[in-house]
Amino acid sequence: MRHLHGFTAAALAAALALGPAERVRAEFPEKPIEMTILFGSTAQTIGQLLADLMFRHLPQPVVPVARTGGGGAVGYQYVHSTPPDGYNIVWNSNSISTSFHSGRIPFDYTAFAPIAKISVEVPAIAVRPDSGWHSLAEMAADIKARGGKIRVGASGKGSFTHLTTEALLAALGLSDMALRVPFDQGRAPVELLAGRLDAAVQWPGQFISFHQAGTLRILCVTSAKRLSNLPDIPT
Repeated sequence: MRHLHGFTAAALAAALALGPAERVRAEFPEKPIEMTILFGSTAQTIGQLLADLMFRHLPQPVVPVARTGGGGAVGYQYVHSTPPDGYNIVWNSNSISTSFHSGRIPFDYTAFAPIAKISVEVPAIAVRPDSGWHSLAEMAADIKARGGKIRVGASGKGSFTHLTTEALLAALGLSDMALRVPFDQGRAPVELLAGRLDAAVQWPGQFISFHQAGTLRILCVTSAKRLSNLPDIPT
């Protein structure tokens, strides 16, 4: 069975998934299982932890393999091309849908079947403390008053954080006042700290330690409810 971990369609949840159904022999697994990891940073950390936890309950190791690129398309193409025998799984995200709808892959999430929901991840918006911004409203008002451009960073074009960024900019009336800066490999904190970005939209795991240290400031999260690990950050 082909596996995929990730957000399916509109669901913002990471999961593992299985491809076209086949009978699995009772002695499975007889050899190591490869788990494709599509991205770096938080996704890589979670994938490696998950692989280790799975191995504790299996007679064979689960080997995490980074296959990054194309907003997840490289990894999906690889796993989709392997035999559906259960020995290739992928730590997936909503990128299965964004990759399909942007034309990077010819199949959608229905090419895989979910095994387990591992986590729900909610993008957060972070800025530098010296920006003087403590909320999205303050940020928007300041940019509009100055009549300048705000440099906003998110993952590559068509990614979930990019779509989130566009939705936020539109809601704040900043679509025409923003310079979009794509990046990958968890570089959001570095780009913010270096002053090459004014704001960044990314998974909160990339920002929390910097926020706690006072070197970055998380303005808000994009979920309907506050996050348990960021109880003081508004939605």
